[in-house]
Amino acid sequence: MILHSLDIHNYEIREASDRAGGRVYTHYFHPRNLNGNYYDVGAMRFPNIPIMSRTFDLFHRLQINQDLTPNPAQETLIPYYLNGPATPLLYNNIRAIQPDCQYPTTGWTLGTPATKIIEHRFVAQGPRAVMAPIYAYWREVLSNPLTFEAGWAELMELDARSVSLYYVTNWCETMTGSTGSFDGSFVSNVIHSLEFDWPAFPDNVIDDPVPADALHGDVAAEAGNVWRCVNGGSDVITRRILPLPAIDLHLFYSDKATKITYTPGAPTDEVMTVDFDHYGQHTSRTYTHVFNTTTLGCLQTIDTRDAGLDYAHREAIRVLRYEHAVKLGIKFSRRWWANVQGINRGGQGKTDRPTRVVVYPSYALNTPPDQPGVLLACYNSAQDAARLGSLFDNASALSHELVYSYVIADLAAMHDIPEVELRNLTESYHVYNWYGDPLTRGSWSAFGPGQYSSFYGRMQRPQAAGHLFFSGDSTSIYPGWIVGALNSAYRTVRQFLLVELWRAAENWELTMYYFHLLLRLEFLWGALEYEPQPELPEDINGFEGWNVFLGIIGAEAGL
Repeated sequence: MILHSLDIHNYEIREASDRAGGRVYTHYFHPRNLNGNYYDVGAMRFPNIPIMSRTFDLFHRLQINQDLTPNPAQETLIPYYLNGPATPLLYNNIRAIQPDCQYPTTGWTLGTPATKIIEHRFVAQGPRAVMAPIYAYWREVLSNPLTFEAGWAELMELDARSVSLYYVTNWCETMTGSTGSFDGSFVSNVIHSLEFDWPAFPDNVIDDPVPADALHGDVAAEAGNVWRCVNGGSDVITRRILPLPAIDLHLFYSDKATKITYTPGAPTDEVMTVDFDHYGQHTSRTYTHVFNTTTLGCLQTIDTRDAGLDYAHREAIRVLRYEHAVKLGIKFSRRWWANVQGINRGGQGKTDRPTRVVVYPSYALNTPPDQPGVLLACYNSAQDAARLGSLFDNASALSHELVYSYVIADLAAMHDIPEVELRNLTESYHVYNWYGDPLTRGSWSAFGPGQYSSFYGRMQRPQAAGHLFFSGDSTSIYPGWIVGALNSAYRTVRQFLLVELWRAAENWELTMYYFHLLLRLEFLWGALEYEPQPELPEDINGFEGWNVFLGIIGAEAGL
């Protein structure tokens, strides 16, 4: 879309899958046209905060408009309720119901050896209160565009640390995250906190109408956040994009890249070669530039020995971490959680059992009680997802039954309902393991300690003397979000234009052509905000200009 808006039309989009969208993926149960008869396997919720502004700009361009009425139209943006009424918590075999899914401060450790593990002062405060002082300062400095760069530089000094070095307590992790998540980068957890708990300052919250029921605490508007989801599933985004001339005329399916080759000295339009496998048929295409958008797990198995990569880039592809994630959606013959349990407006149930998180729908809320409904019965990540995901593969129905059995038992315990009753209400279910998908091999990048300061900037640097660029959410500080992919697309197009501007230095007409394209890019698509500029001092071209320069001559200069 960006290239097309700049009147650059000579490009191809080669998609390895037989469908478009990647990790924007909605599973629809039969019949597809039944209201709410789906769950989002991939991207599912969007906070309307400044760091996500490019996502909401995309919604605007695709005419996916907001509908805050009681019976919203399909393919519109509707409120997403991060918290909701009567959602259950089940920890240490102790069950509690909280109207807003906040954590009780007592009771979780009574009568068990855990009282010797968790200090009572932590239990008395509650996990969120214990963690709050860690993140509050960083959210304040990173949410302000005037202090973002300085705050990021300061945060990089702590990049070698994990969260556990601040508070070595499995209890906080158990109650607020996934198993093993605190072993990841402290920086990643700070950014995660920023995404979910954006500070409520007047100047850094998007002016967005809030439903009237937000006054009653039911909507996810904590700390100024206003969350949205797409009514009808996030696949609506893909369906709106595909017919556009920028995509429709350039997209080829089921072309798996197998090799990328850089040939110095070749004619300009043959300097890059990509080999593809299309259902066993091998083809090669030559290009002047290549933009790679695969996950790093997939990129690692593409032959890049002759792609012109430097050592740091090869290392980044190999070592940067991707998170596990498993989701299971169940279609029940009636919405028992709403008409029996009173969980009638979104929210999440949480437990320390294998399921970990249950997400209640924020859509089709006015469905009659005796009508079918779909529940995201399991959404877990990190070690929890690795263990659950090891029990099945995406293509085996028999292994899906095993995961369903674990999850349905957890649902029964969390909601105090006989398991046999839930099984009898089950019409169908769908399980997905993102690490088991050969075209993703992970859900989102989850950098480990030290990886932001050592590899993040290098992943953004063009390779093959400025002919090979790397996009995707792993090259943004917002992995796992659509905005990460959008920001990276903007950055790589700008880098491409800067490369050609640099090469055209002795040709006045070409120089002015690319200079005007750079101005047009910013006019049409804005600037790149809330993404770090981690290397040398500012100049007319910013960090991208320096990275482009290093990408073109860095290997020869040993940089």
